[in-house]
Amino acid sequence: MKNGFGGGQQSQVSVKTKEQEVAEAFAVAHKYHLSGDLQKAEAIYRNIFEADPNHVDTINNLSVILIDRKEFNDANLLLEHGMQIAPDNHRIVENFGYNLAAQGREEAALPYYEKALTIEPKSQQTYVMYGKLLYLLGKYDQATEQYKKALKINPKNIAAMENLAATDFVMGNFDESIDLYEKVIELNPKCGRLYRTITQSKKFKSADDRHVKMIEGFDIDGVDAESRSHIFFAKGKIYSDLKEYDKSFEYYKKGNDIKQKLIPYDQYNFDRFFTQAKELYTKAFWDNNKFSGSSSEVPVFVVGMPRSGTTLTEQIIARHPDVDGAGELPFITRNAAAIASLMKDPKITQQNAGVIVPPILKKFAQDYLHRLTLNVKDKNVKHVVDKQPTNFQYLSEIALLFPKAKIVHCKRNALDTCISNYFQYFIDGNTFANNLESLAHYFNAYENIMEFYKENLPLEIYDLEYEKLTSSPEEEARKLLEFIGLEFDERCIHPEESKRAASTASAWQVKQPIYQTSQQRWRRYEEHLQPLIKALNNPPV
Repeated sequence: MKNGFGGGQQSQVSVKTKEQEVAEAFAVAHKYHLSGDLQKAEAIYRNIFEADPNHVDTINNLSVILIDRKEFNDANLLLEHGMQIAPDNHRIVENFGYNLAAQGREEAALPYYEKALTIEPKSQQTYVMYGKLLYLLGKYDQATEQYKKALKINPKNIAAMENLAATDFVMGNFDESIDLYEKVIELNPKCGRLYRTITQSKKFKSADDRHVKMIEGFDIDGVDAESRSHIFFAKGKIYSDLKEYDKSFEYYKKGNDIKQKLIPYDQYNFDRFFTQAKELYTKAFWDNNKFSGSSSEVPVFVVGMPRSGTTLTEQIIARHPDVDGAGELPFITRNAAAIASLMKDPKITQQNAGVIVPPILKKFAQDYLHRLTLNVKDKNVKHVVDKQPTNFQYLSEIALLFPKAKIVHCKRNALDTCISNYFQYFIDGNTFANNLESLAHYFNAYENIMEFYKENLPLEIYDLEYEKLTSSPEEEARKLLEFIGLEFDERCIHPEESKRAASTASAWQVKQPIYQTSQQRWRRYEEHLQPLIKALNNPPV
């Protein structure tokens, strides 16, 4: 065994001493792990594993590092070994499920979490992780049950309480959500994220509001950059509601400036992605490739810029008795690169493509349809809506999978769309939203690729203008439903009456009657938007 598990000369030790040394080394590695120094933690874990391949705690912790780094195959090998030597270790079983879930195989992961809880029914962490998995699958009631089980074991479990609050938010239980976030704040008062989430659940009407005072009283010194960013976004929302627009923009800019430094926008790779799409998916491509994954007309894809009215549009369509909504599914995003790689594979020629490609596309399409309809209660519905906005990037792959699918393209005033993105705290992705110039770049690229797709793809694409929809809901809803092939239904123009969850940042807004107050919102901030206006290709007049 290496001295200290970190290098050096061999030590001749007894079995007992070896066990002690492993325990001491693991304690050091675990301390590094908890502090975030994963490089040092991993090095020691690997040395422990080399000396004792059956050290279960090391297998567990090392596998988590590998999973979080997306080294799924290595994690799987490690956990398969763990399952052989310790099949009844609840953390080994749970992490096996975690590895599957991290790869987008949420359904396959469910039995492992269930087994882990059978082995250890008092594991708070497993209940929370299981709840988060169910949440990702859109099973919000079941997720709620798991969080409550964790809280029954420990009423002060912060993760369970915060996730339950988030689930209440998407289910429209805003008062309950706020109450829970306040309880979490009592336990974790320096977490800026908690304060910001409260501001998303209500409209502020007075500076005397207790939540305004609470957020204004937040001590921003001594907290990390991420928490400061959350607080600035919270204040931006408050002062926007209170119509103090200059002050609001100042706070939003401070929050975005921090986010931009934490995760910069990768303009180069984004441009390269669209360039490659244009080079591949030309009219000649479609003339030469007539195969597809499925002839199903069940999917309706609602696409467009984030914050362009996609949630409202989904709620309107899904209110129809012949339609259900699936929310924002990650399936197309996760699999688009694999589909594009397939079409670019030099081994696939015009001669063999018709044999090789269709079965693969069919499997992708079947998997997608399974996920799309997973939570549909009425299996006789004609359509299910996937409202992942950024699927606009992958309309070419959608055309390969579902050439008969209906595409609803949500369009909104460029400046209103951009500032709505600028004012939204995105937890994951959408790094373009943190800077006015990068927002303009992304919006210009979006307009450009949509024009290309409309001219070249064999898809039916319907342009739905947000301003017209909110000004004349019934007229626009009738035309929208006609495009999809549905008769008008009065319920469609009352999305606020829907009992469906809305798992997006617009969850609060879509529970209000259709309103027009977000039109021309940019004019309130016009003097701050000159970099954006100058950089847009087609700025509104």
